[in-house]
Amino acid sequence: MADKEEKKAKKAKTQAPVEKDVELLQILNAQNDILDCMLTQQRKIHDDVRQRKWMELEECINNMQIFSDAFVNLDTCRENCAGDDKNIYLSPKIESVYVSVRTKLSKSKIENKALATYVESTKDFINGVLDTCVPQQRNVRYNKYGKIVRPAAESVVLDTVM
Repeated sequence: MADKEEKKAKKAKTQAPVEKDVELLQILNAQNDILDCMLTQQRKIHDDVRQRKWMELEECINNMQIFSDAFVNLDTCRENCAGDDKNIYLSPKIESVYVSVRTKLSKSKIENKALATYVESTKDFINGVLDTCVPQQRNVRYNKYGKIVRPAAESVVLDTVM
């Protein structure tokens, strides 16, 4: 009788890692698919910013938020599935998909940095042009009650495309 129970316990132990591997593989494949969609959206966002297509940009950002939320949920499931066993990612079935996910995450991070750099440099350029055309007063002024009064920004109308 005890022998049958031991066999059942051994069988359950050998099945649990296989099921865990299958579940983890499904989660990683889903993350891989979501990252493909995210990378596509990032390219569209970059193009829309450069071409000043603001409505399309807003739509892409909304899509990106949905993909990001889905990825975070899957990542939580992945962490719960893997637990403390980090060696599970070295399994031959899982390793290639895990490496693909990590690679796509790196690409996504690089795309984000590139877009942030582009936006920041463009913003600095436009601020420089506006400061040259219409210098703002940066000194502090006070009203008759002793409160700080910020100088109002002057309006500028450009009749050419920069």
